[in-house]
Amino acid sequence: MEVCSTPPHIHPERLMLPKRTLEARGSRKHKCHVLTNVCLWRREFVLQPEDKPEHRLALRMHVRGVHVGFAETSLLATKLFRYRNHSDPDQIQRPRWSRCVPLVWWPLWGYNIGDFFQHSVTAISELLDVGVIDRNVNLMPEVGGWRLVDFQQKLLGGLTDQQAACLSLQGRLR
Repeated sequence: MEVCSTPPHIHPERLMLPKRTLEARGSRKHKCHVLTNVCLWRREFVLQPEDKPEHRLALRMHVRGVHVGFAETSLLATKLFRYRNHSDPDQIQRPRWSRCVPLVWWPLWGYNIGDFFQHSVTAISELLDVGVIDRNVNLMPEVGGWRLVDFQQKLLGGLTDQQAACLSLQGRLR
């Protein structure tokens, strides 16, 4: 049995609480989307052609990061998302869906310890405090395909019961 967060234990709607309520709980507003039936394959999120309309809306969300040219870029433009096609391997054509939910985000300066703490660790801590995620979520920062260094592993290790990993080393989620 997989020991990880499942979609019923992820509550992005809690970020829609009034600003004062969030502040009283020690959080700010964050943008989170839950995508279902998505394969993680070789650092790409492979969407199924029959995906839900909210997937398309989520892909319009903008991120900013050192590995996406510092400018705000839509998730679709990061080239990390694509639709399944006929040349994909069998694992993607007929996937076995996992119950595991990775939390993926784009740190702006992921290898600067101060910035990583301020904008990644603090944000994840806020999501935990408000109950949007739990300690069983897989933390997966997108750091341009590079590996996570010791300080990232140690800082993230205090926020999850899972091993933190970057997308490029994860291969695919099963």
